[in-house]
Amino acid sequence: MVKYLSMTKVAMIGAGEIGRAIGKILASAGHKVTYWDKNESLIFDMGEKCLSLPETLVEAETVFFCVPSWSLGEALAFTAPYFKKGTVAVSVTKGIGENNKLLVDEALKKALPTGAPTVVLSGAMIAEELLAGHGGMAVAASPNKKAAGQVADLFADTSIKVTIVADARGVAAAGVLKNIYALSLGIADGLGWGRNEQGFLMARALQEMSKLMVWLGGKKATLFESAILADFFATSTSKDSANKQAGIELAKHGSALIKSESVASLPALVKIVGRDKVKKLPILFTLGRVVLGKIEAEKAFEDLKKL
Repeated sequence: MVKYLSMTKVAMIGAGEIGRAIGKILASAGHKVTYWDKNESLIFDMGEKCLSLPETLVEAETVFFCVPSWSLGEALAFTAPYFKKGTVAVSVTKGIGENNKLLVDEALKKALPTGAPTVVLSGAMIAEELLAGHGGMAVAASPNKKAAGQVADLFADTSIKVTIVADARGVAAAGVLKNIYALSLGIADGLGWGRNEQGFLMARALQEMSKLMVWLGGKKATLFESAILADFFATSTSKDSANKQAGIELAKHGSALIKSESVASLPALVKIVGRDKVKKLPILFTLGRVVLGKIEAEKAFEDLKKL
């Protein structure tokens, strides 16, 4: 792989924790990083200069979208008019759009100018850990090998190790699935399941995720990329995982106060896959009933344990 030896100009759309974490790592690697967020106080808190959106994007060679799924459509609509030819769009969002019901790879392609190179970046990158100096790993997924390579090169010699795959659809789907199935592990944890039981639940979750990957148009092998499996483990076990915490809240209180990608994307996933297929997946079917309030988590997961 050819290394980019010169400084690359990078724009971060979204100055939340993951945007700041990735931006900090790229800046430390010598790249010029600018930020834009519709909440300008986040930029001020970082000590960065507040720029207009055109000013942020005017020289950017790579644009990272570091926003939740419910904000991605809006962010893409805002930025699309200012995209230059050849600018690479990178999304780290792991969810399904609330309004358009699109996975990330579809959302990028639909919203950005025709032919714009797009990359889905996903993996074990818990923001709090990256900000604390711990490492991460990810895959840069795109049918455009040059664009994926450009993104991977940005992270050369940083704490995030990035590999390249072509299956952007599969990586986008894996980002959705690992959050939703991490929710089930959070519920099990909140209900006091032992590690043996949680381990078995995780194994069964991977079996269901394998089927869903194919149904959603991805490749089953993509699910077993090291960075993707690491992401599922980290999201299912980390105290900093909003998806795990949402599961714990569902178990203990009957509702999730934290807005998480898992709870937000679950209804859309059920609609995309179809209820008949979902009924064949016990964990996903159970999660749907719990999230929609049709059954209490304790009763639902006792039934699931019997299966």
